[in-house]
Amino acid sequence: MFVLHDQPGDIDDISQMLDDTAARFRADCEGFTGYTTREKALALNRWIRANGLTGMQNPERNYRNLRNCFIGQALRHEDHESTPLVSSAIFCCLASRLGLNAQCCAFPNHVHTIVSAQSGRTLDDVPFNGSGQPEPMYLDPYGADDEVAASSLENLLAHFGWQTSTDAFLAPAPPLSMVRRTAQNISSTFSRILALQDDAHPELSQLLRGNGALNVEASLYSAAWASLMMTPSNTFEWHDRLVNLLRRSATGWPEDAWLVEKYLWPMHAVSSSPGDAFVRHLIRVLGDPWKNWQLVRDQDDMIPPVFRRENGGNHAIPFKIGQVFRHRRYGWIGVITGWSDHSSQRPAVSASRDVDTDNEALQSTSQNNMVVRSPNQFHFMCFPSTGSEPHVVAADNIELIHDPTCISDDMFPMAGKFFKRFDPKTCSFISNIKEQYPND
Repeated sequence: MFVLHDQPGDIDDISQMLDDTAARFRADCEGFTGYTTREKALALNRWIRANGLTGMQNPERNYRNLRNCFIGQALRHEDHESTPLVSSAIFCCLASRLGLNAQCCAFPNHVHTIVSAQSGRTLDDVPFNGSGQPEPMYLDPYGADDEVAASSLENLLAHFGWQTSTDAFLAPAPPLSMVRRTAQNISSTFSRILALQDDAHPELSQLLRGNGALNVEASLYSAAWASLMMTPSNTFEWHDRLVNLLRRSATGWPEDAWLVEKYLWPMHAVSSSPGDAFVRHLIRVLGDPWKNWQLVRDQDDMIPPVFRRENGGNHAIPFKIGQVFRHRRYGWIGVITGWSDHSSQRPAVSASRDVDTDNEALQSTSQNNMVVRSPNQFHFMCFPSTGSEPHVVAADNIELIHDPTCISDDMFPMAGKFFKRFDPKTCSFISNIKEQYPND
């Protein structure tokens, strides 16, 4: 839901795709209704693997691709590649539509599927008169056509060093634990991208739609929500995740204020009280989780300043909102989104990742360490063509681009926050922030 970009693939669409797939299987598998439970499970597993609906090609390279973490992406993409967790989830969803009782099994490092017999019968449809429950069967829709012996899984657990309390790994896992594991997989993809840096292949962050970098950011945001909502409140882990989510949403998704206030604030209020020593300790360690969010609310109440070129020397500002440039020193391409008419300050930008500070025109006062603009020197707010992090760049480092062929459709994914459209005739974006910059 966080990365659909107005395309089909929401929960209703996924449910319909699974219905259609189950119907195709029924049509292909004549005599299915006469099979035993074991035969039904094996027939379904072999069919989905033969039709390429689970598993992965070249896992050494593709295992951590972001799209493999989402069942909607796996079903809709032509390759249908997915992690073991999503492959097992696809099997379980289809199995439930065919009358089978199948659930994910949270085996370490590799989710499997556990299929249980019908009540009062074994997997081979023999009446069961013993005590307890009949033996289930295990499948690996990701990597194997045939049944996986329980003894093989037990041996693997022993190899991993698990000698006791192994039953939990061989039992059906609740959906909550699968949601947490999916969130961990998304975070692992992000860690992989960070580790590879410039060597990261494009497929790592590529989804069916949208900019790769922003899709990773949105997926991490969704994982943060899922992890927080699935963690018991009034625990250190919950408060730690709350702080991280509030900081992330305050800077990247302020439009989600209603979600935070509707769901998170009541959970926080119920799980803590002003006199709670544990909560006071958390605030000392982690900081007040609502401080950043209150800043967002305060900014909502502020009237944005208006910057006019006819005021105090601003007529000499050399560039305009929406102009595209190449950074003279580092070579990246950006677009101008703001400038300041205060001669003693750079443009205000929170969480800026890149600020030009090596220019001779920048000076620092000893009194308050405020950066001062030398005569005829201006600084501009911008963001790069490949992401959303704001930058502040000195005028001397701006080289305007006049060739519109240098600007491709997949550049500047955040342009809609500031501009109406790109004008190839002027090789610039049409400003949508005239209230603040009426002369640009």
